[in-house]
Amino acid sequence: MFRQKKAQIALFVILAIIIVAGIVSVVVLTSKNRTISSLPQEFVPIENYYIDCLETYASEALKISQSQAGFIYLEDEQGSNLFPFSNKLDFLGMGIPYWYYISGNGIQKENIPALDKIEKDLSQYFEKQSRLCDLKYYEAQGYEISYAGLPKVKTKISSGRVVFELTQTIKIKNTDGKTATIDVHKVEVLSDYKKLYEIATKIYEIEDSDLFLEQYALDVIRLYAPTTGIELSCSPLIWSEKSIGNNLKKALESNIPFIKLPGSYYSLNQKNHQYFVYETEERFNENINFLYSSLWPTKVEVNPKTGDLLTASPVGLGPEYSMLGFCVVPYHFVYDLSFPVLIQISSGGEIFQFPVIAQIDKNKPRQAEAGEAITEKQICLHKIQDGRVYTYDSSGSPLPNVSINFKCITDNCFIGLTEEKEGKAVLDSKFPQCMNGFIIASKHGYVSKKIMISTNSEFSSHLYLNKLHGTILEVTGNNNKISETRDVLVSFISDDYSTSAYYPEQNTINLAEGIYDVQVFVFEEGSIKTNQQTITQCTKVPASGIAGFLGKETEECFEIEVPNEIENLIVGGGKSQIIIKEEDLMQNKKLKLNVLTFETPKKLEDIQKIYEFVEKIKVEAEFV
Repeated sequence: MFRQKKAQIALFVILAIIIVAGIVSVVVLTSKNRTISSLPQEFVPIENYYIDCLETYASEALKISQSQAGFIYLEDEQGSNLFPFSNKLDFLGMGIPYWYYISGNGIQKENIPALDKIEKDLSQYFEKQSRLCDLKYYEAQGYEISYAGLPKVKTKISSGRVVFELTQTIKIKNTDGKTATIDVHKVEVLSDYKKLYEIATKIYEIEDSDLFLEQYALDVIRLYAPTTGIELSCSPLIWSEKSIGNNLKKALESNIPFIKLPGSYYSLNQKNHQYFVYETEERFNENINFLYSSLWPTKVEVNPKTGDLLTASPVGLGPEYSMLGFCVVPYHFVYDLSFPVLIQISSGGEIFQFPVIAQIDKNKPRQAEAGEAITEKQICLHKIQDGRVYTYDSSGSPLPNVSINFKCITDNCFIGLTEEKEGKAVLDSKFPQCMNGFIIASKHGYVSKKIMISTNSEFSSHLYLNKLHGTILEVTGNNNKISETRDVLVSFISDDYSTSAYYPEQNTINLAEGIYDVQVFVFEEGSIKTNQQTITQCTKVPASGIAGFLGKETEECFEIEVPNEIENLIVGGGKSQIIIKEEDLMQNKKLKLNVLTFETPKKLEDIQKIYEFVEKIKVEAEFV
């Protein structure tokens, strides 16, 4: 059982503070036992002065490498609307390369630096920074100092220490005319780098084989989001995919930090906390933290849906359910969820951290095989056809910074953003070749636009996006104010855009110009007893594997226990189709909806009668 949200969020904040403080204040001890036997004694202080400077950059190199998953030099790779992950996690302004992630075109990628690659990066950084170390202090005292050749560095990461060996010839002549030549400068840093790196790779191997982060994520989905279930109601159930996504992100943020691996670095205060310990043969004594933030890029997609809305329709009125004698609403939703987890291992003031992407694919953990295509296939990698896309607002004015995607069957490829050029908003780019594909244009604050097009030859397209306006909502029943004991679910559904609001808690809604099917359901809390029964419900879900990529579906059937009490009672509502104009939205007019309401039902037959009325009654709508 997951802990209470408030306590979990507080712990996450505390952990973050401790971790930030740890990264900032890490002190790497350096070896001061220097033996320069071949150097005349009068030149030893000069070499020690030089080594002191080099030690600063040696420690700096290790801190950067440990905090950036073993990397110092980072390449940039952008994500897409479909997969919003770049190749780095932005943590406190620091870009940390993923060890496992999903690229913008939907390809699984593994990027774990080998130890020799880490040593090479450390050498490169140390060599560059070593040029900042000079001996001008001694030159000012009359010493003649010259450098010969280019600096070269060899780094070796060993147990308990990291050794930097700089080859840089320095010739020194003192005021008495004596000379000395130093060719090699050795810096030894006392560090648990190798141990922390080896622990990190063990943890990654456990996650890659067992997918324990995905297992915890599945539990989060089951506890915090609608998956498979049933409710007694003669009205449809409606959820918002955006709201579900926000709830899941908050739940992950609250629970991920409690995950532990077997070891001695923690103690369990309560027996039920054992749930968060993932059992494995490996045991760990160093501190291990798992972190997720709701502010990090996260992909949440739920099917089936219409626009942003997930709808489950009631059954029980048809002859096949007549034996039940009442209405039930079964539902079954399929989730795709991808999110970053930052894994941190700390010991003796040092922290090594690396992020991975955890992924749920159609209600199942991803296949543990890096390098395979997930959702987008190779078509997105073969953009060979020239295309041009213009974007406008509803008035015909150019609308720049619109994200353009191209969908071919089930493959969704990010193409780019339109830019303002010569008074137009346009994107010139390469597209995959496809018959009857779709160009999808999206921008925050606007309704996404989709048009069908074939890209087998050069083309240009023009897309017009309708702006969303915040609209004040007022709902009345029988032309009177809705009772405080009643709640109203209002849904607007069109071909391009759908949204909903729970009135009166939500008295504003974002709408754009268009033709909408408006559905209003008025509910009141109550209690009607029924006979508990079991029914079998079947639904279509996307097929797994390649069949799912081709758009095929499979039928899944599941048994559902029908509860023996209805608590959410329908007391009114209606349905209509209305036309909403841009001018009404721009004038900040209030949208008033009036529906027919009834007395609170006393028995199941009353619920069914009200539902039948609601299906036929029209919603009165007007801007005032």
